[in-house]
Amino acid sequence: GLRGEFEGIIGRILGDSHSSGSNPEKKVKVESRKIEDFFKPDDVLFTMEGAQAVYPRGRWKLTFSADNSFGMQLKEQLHVITKNNVVRLIAVPHYNGQEDLVAIQIEKPVKVGKSEYKILLF
Repeated sequence: GLRGEFEGIIGRILGDSHSSGSNPEKKVKVESRKIEDFFKPDDVLFTMEGAQAVYPRGRWKLTFSADNSFGMQLKEQLHVITKNNVVRLIAVPHYNGQEDLVAIQIEKPVKVGKSEYKILLF
């Protein structure tokens, strides 16, 4: 479908060499928790409320920490992405030519609803 085509295009842009590996993909367990459970207040660099994500869609609360990890929270779902899980980070030009999007390729996909995402696009 459209999602597969989109991931294929982004994968080609990023040079997705990790998707064809022989290791089965590991899923990130999603539990209802608060970002504060994962990050000490002194370690939080900044928080963005209502950050618009293109893929997966939604307005996320993003929290960035001093240990180079970040948390993504949408309603009851919380995903913590560690620096070891990030494969690649690139800027992708927006179609309007005035902005850039940030594409983050991660090794272990996050699950939102029934869909899994290995690429995050903000």
